[in-house]
Amino acid sequence: MRTESNKTIEAYKKYNKDLLIKSVRIACVLSFLSMTSGILLEYLVYPQFLLKFLSLRVCCHVLMGIVFISTHTLLGQKYISLLCSLVALTHGFIISIMIYMSDGSISPYSTALIMVMAYAGALLPW
Repeated sequence: MRTESNKTIEAYKKYNKDLLIKSVRIACVLSFLSMTSGILLEYLVYPQFLLKFLSLRVCCHVLMGIVFISTHTLLGQKYISLLCSLVALTHGFIISIMIYMSDGSISPYSTALIMVMAYAGALLPW
């Protein structure tokens, strides 16, 4: 009886870990796509910040690329919960900097920050 219980727990842990790895990879791709699409906002609304925000977006792309590649390594899979948090925090932090540099709380980036937290909460199992 006890052996079956241990097998069930181990199977659940493996399933949960695999789901988390898959979710982090999807979140990295979504982060890349959403950060890239935001360039149009800078071009139309904040042309004076285009180069500054582009550099922030490139930093986010690099970090998400590192996280994505890390999910394919044993070390990254061991610390997948940390990578999960890093995805949401990095994206949110970059957008928070953009909000601070532009119009503050009335900035259209405030909506982007809400969207990031919503997709992170829905996609990444905490």
